[in-house]
Amino acid sequence: MARTKEELLEKLAEDVVEMEDEDVVVTAKEYLDAGYPAMEGLMNGLVKGMSKA
Repeated sequence: MARTKEELLEKLAEDVVEMEDEDVVVTAKEYLDAGYPAMEGLMNGLVKGMSKA
C-alpha cells in the first residue's frame, strides 16, 4: 500500500534525524515518484528533520 504524503514527509524527517542516509534516498524517491512537490518534501521533510537533529 502506498504511503500518504504526510507519512512520507514524516519518514523523511525521521530518516534525517536517525542519519539513515540510504533510507533518506529511498523515501525521497518514493515521495517524488508519487508526484508530490519537491520543494514541499525539502521544506516539510528534510529541513524539518535537520531542525530536530
